[in-house]
Amino acid sequence: MPRILAASAHAELHPNPYFLRIDNKAQHYADECRFGHTFRGSFGFTIESPVGPNTITPAEDEQSALPLERRAIARLARGLRSVEAAVREEAPEIIVGSYSSGFNANACDELAAFLEMPHLTEVAFEILFSPEWGAPPDLGPNPMVQISQSRGADVIRRAAKALRIVNYEKQRTIVGKVRTLHSMETPSDLFSISGLQDVIVEWDSDEFGKRNIRVSLGPEEYLQAVQAHTAGRLVSITGELEQGRPWRLENATNFTVLT
Repeated sequence: MPRILAASAHAELHPNPYFLRIDNKAQHYADECRFGHTFRGSFGFTIESPVGPNTITPAEDEQSALPLERRAIARLARGLRSVEAAVREEAPEIIVGSYSSGFNANACDELAAFLEMPHLTEVAFEILFSPEWGAPPDLGPNPMVQISQSRGADVIRRAAKALRIVNYEKQRTIVGKVRTLHSMETPSDLFSISGLQDVIVEWDSDEFGKRNIRVSLGPEEYLQAVQAHTAGRLVSITGELEQGRPWRLENATNFTVLT
């Protein structure tokens, strides 16, 4: 379950069909969730996703101001509902079509692995939303989902496979200089960083003109980006270009410092 929670949180931060590396914010969220004792009857356990007090002001957009802890669980509930419907109708395309608000391929893989545990015939999920932040209108205060193991794992695996098909129209290799470094770590701790760190690469293309592209890099690539930034060298990165505010290069691979 921790990995399903992490994948759900990652999808809130990066709403793409799949990811190669978990965002460190998403992993930190999953690590902070509390797993309670099992309760009597069929095997079961409680997971708590603390959200804290409601601090939204009237001037703020309510949805964007919701804490990640709430948004991740709401996405989990929507994803589970789409899985329940997909399994009932044996239609993995239901999951695929709702990934932007539900499960990505990674969450599907983790849920399928959970369902494939020995001696498991059915899994029931019950979610209680804290009244402090209200209940999502499309879910209600207490959504419940049941998923059959016998058909569920296969349908979910098929959905995960479909979600991992690369959208080649978005594939780009960008070349430019690292203009900005974003890390929660202190400079003296850069050699012990973990998780993804963001950089901004200034990319000048015939297709889109000059754009600042945000890219999430692993620890090794981030250190190389720091060195390239210091030396003023160009870098090359391949990924899936997502236009928005900001523009992003998702699932970055083949990071290279050009000489």
